[in-house]
Amino acid sequence: MKYGESYECLQHTTALVFCAVAIVVYIGCNSLREFLQMYQQRLHYIFEIDNLMSWILYTSALIMVWPVFFAEGNITPVHYSAAAVAVFLSWFRLLLLLQRFDQVI
Repeated sequence: MKYGESYECLQHTTALVFCAVAIVVYIGCNSLREFLQMYQQRLHYIFEIDNLMSWILYTSALIMVWPVFFAEGNITPVHYSAAAVAVFLSWFRLLLLLQRFDQVI
C-alpha cells in the first residue's frame, strides 16, 4: 500500500453525518471553554497536563471525523490512529473524573 491510499471508503448515511456534526459541535464548545480557561488562568493553564490531554483529544477526534465531510470519504491509517488516541484519552479522562469523585466521598 502506497502513502495516501485508503483502506476503505465511508458510506455517507444520515446517522454518520449527524454523529460527525455532533462531535464537531462538541469539540467547538469545549474549545471555547478551553480558550476561556486559557484567558483566565494565563500561565497556569500551560502547566496542567489535563489541559494538554484535552487539546490532544479534541484534535484527534477532529481528525477521526474529518473524512465524513468530504465526498470521497477515504479513510487512511492516520484516521484509525487518531480514533485510537481519542478513545484512549477519553477513557483516561473518565478515570481522572472518577478519581475526583472518590476523593470527595
